Amino acid sequence: MNTVKYRAIERATNDGAITLANVGFIRCAEGTPRRLDRGFATTNAKGLPAARISREGSTVTNPETRATASSDERDELGPTYLFSVDLEDVRSLFPGGERLAERVPENTERFLTFLDRHRIHCTFFTTGDVARRYPSLVRTVAAAGHEIACHTTDHTALDRHDADSFRSDIQRCQEIFERAGVTRSIGFRAPYGSMTARTAWAYRVLGELGFEYSASVLPARNPLYGWPEFGPDRPRMLDGLLEVPVTLTHLPGLNVPLVGGIYFRLLPFPLIRRIFRRRLANGEPVAGYLHPFDVDSREQRFPFPDMNPLFSWLMFQNRNAVFPRLERLLELGVRVMPYAEYAAHQKRRLGVRPARPEASVA
Repeated sequence: MNTVKYRAIERATNDGAITLANVGFIRCAEGTPRRLDRGFATTNAKGLPAARISREGSTVTNPETRATASSDERDELGPTYLFSVDLEDVRSLFPGGERLAERVPENTERFLTFLDRHRIHCTFFTTGDVARRYPSLVRTVAAAGHEIACHTTDHTALDRHDADSFRSDIQRCQEIFERAGVTRSIGFRAPYGSMTARTAWAYRVLGELGFEYSASVLPARNPLYGWPEFGPDRPRMLDGLLEVPVTLTHLPGLNVPLVGGIYFRLLPFPLIRRIFRRRLANGEPVAGYLHPFDVDSREQRFPFPDMNPLFSWLMFQNRNAVFPRLERLLELGVRVMPYAEYAAHQKRRLGVRPARPEASVA
C-alpha cells in the first residue's frame, strides 16, 4: 500500500503547540486528528479548527489565521446541523389508525413556530399522503421558506418495491406535491432508513428522475434497517446523488442515531451534546430527524405497528423534552439549513453539476 507523506508543521496556539507528523497520519500535543478530503486537520483544546495539512504540505488554517491555499479548501459553511422533520401521519401506518385524533397539523405548526422564532429553515421530508390530505399545510411550510422533499407516497419501505414500482411511487408523490402547489422536490428520504446495500438500486432511479441528494442511510446495524457496510457516517456521492447519512453516536454497543427521533428523546442529553460538539469541532455536519409525533405529549396512546410492548411504550416517552433540547443545541452556535442548500454546496465543492439546472440552491 502506498503511503502519502505530509510535510510536518508546528504552530503555536493559545492552548499549546500542535505538531503534525509526516508519515501519513497526524500526532498532536493538543487536539484530535481527523481526515479531510484533501488531507488532515486537528482541533485545539477549545474544540476549534486548528490547522489543515494537504498533500505536498500546503496548509489551510482557520479563518483567524492566514491561509495559503485556495478558499474552496476551507469549510465555508462552519458548524452545520442538518435538522429535518419527517412529515408523515403515523395513523396511516397501521389498520384502524384513522380512528385516532388528527395531530399532524397542530404538531407541524409547533415546529414552524419554533423554526420561525430562531429564524432558521430546514427540510420537511413529506409523504404524498400528507400533501394530499393537508395541501394548505404543505403550502404553509413551503411559504415559510422550508424545503419540501420526498418521503415516498405512503411511507412504504424500499425493500417492498422493485425499480418500476418505486419509480411510479416517486412520480406519484411529485404529482401530489404539484397539485398541492409546491415545486417538485430534489431530495429524498427512504422510509424507516430502508436504503441498504440490497436497495441501493434506488439511487439510479432517483437520479433518472432528477433528484440531487438522498438522506436515507443509517450506516450501522439496526433492528429495522441499516447499512453497516456503507462506511463512515459522512456524506458521499453514490450514482450521481449526494447521500447524507444520519449521524451516529459511535458508542460501543449503542451505535444509534444521535439526534434522531426516539434516540434524541431518550439518550442522556449531556452525552448527546458532547458527541454533537465533538462532531462539529471535527468539521463534520450533524444530520438528524424528528417526526410530528416526537413533540406530541398529548397524543392518544396506541400500540406502534411491528413493535413489542416495551418499544411501543418507549415511543411515547420524553416528548416534552424535544424543544428544550433543540434550544440547547442551537445555543452552541450551529448553522441550520435545508438539505438542498447543503447538497448544492457540497456538489459545487466536488465539481458536480446539478441534475436539473433549477436544482441549484444559492
